[in-house]
Amino acid sequence: MSNASLRPTVRFLSRELIERIIEQARDVIGGLGIEVQNEEVTELLLSTGAERDHNTGRVLIPEALVERALESARST
Repeated sequence: MSNASLRPTVRFLSRELIERIIEQARDVIGGLGIEVQNEEVTELLLSTGAERDHNTGRVLIPEALVERALESARST
């Protein structure tokens, strides 16, 4: 018997709620955008497919870019 099998699992959020939070977060960063305080980081995001809202200065990160980033993180 391994130590891992003796560890209790604590779950604070249901899977459905987690999925809803993730979906809404994607809507926010894609629609409202994020404020980036570093121009170098802004340029990096823009070069990978993000867009700048010229009215607010925020960087909008489309869902396709989020998916690419997640896939990249999963493969490392």
